[in-house]
Amino acid sequence: MTDDVIARNILKFVRQLDGVENNDRLLEAAIAHRWLDKNGLPTPAGRKLIDSFNTLERIGRPTI
Repeated sequence: MTDDVIARNILKFVRQLDGVENNDRLLEAAIAHRWLDKNGLPTPAGRKLIDSFNTLERIGRPTI
């Protein structure tokens, strides 16, 4: 999975989690959760988050 796909999935999750609609605030929220860095790239924690979602989907528990 590319960094871009991971970042989009993180932002999608943050939108659901925090209810943020504004794209600038969305990025700020993802950075505050430490899932994206200041450049909008996934952090190790962000990669782990998305990997966990993928694991849940593989075992049949829908996420995002």
